[in-house]
Amino acid sequence: MRGPLRLAPARRTVKRVDGRARRTCSCGAGVRRGILPPHPPPPVPPKEPSVKKSELVAAAAKRLGLSKARAGEVVDAFFGTDGIVGGELRKGNTVQISGFGSFEPRQRGARNGRDPKTGKAISIRPSVVPAFRPGSALKALVNRRK
Repeated sequence: MRGPLRLAPARRTVKRVDGRARRTCSCGAGVRRGILPPHPPPPVPPKEPSVKKSELVAAAAKRLGLSKARAGEVVDAFFGTDGIVGGELRKGNTVQISGFGSFEPRQRGARNGRDPKTGKAISIRPSVVPAFRPGSALKALVNRRK
């Protein structure tokens, strides 16, 4: 049989599974040694539902009466990396879609940051980032559904 259990200075009294009280340290040594049952993991928040490109292509094919391959070409023509929207943003133009919203390039200035790996201060160069501003019709549609 083992000797007495050595405990850290921060102690608390907890009940074991069999109902008897037992002193253990606040770091959970009682759980690790099998004295206490393990705590359940924290709940994982549910993922937000999202529409993938394949689902968007399937919906476009159904609505337009096209094959999925042809609908995929249409979606890529607008939203692909070398598509219409990306090409216009690369040129510095704003793409306005009536009733939906507008895509625009925005200037982001230079700023100081921190390297997360080393903690060292770094300077971040200015850049241009794409931004979306929803139109009033899209805002009204989304707010009506909530």
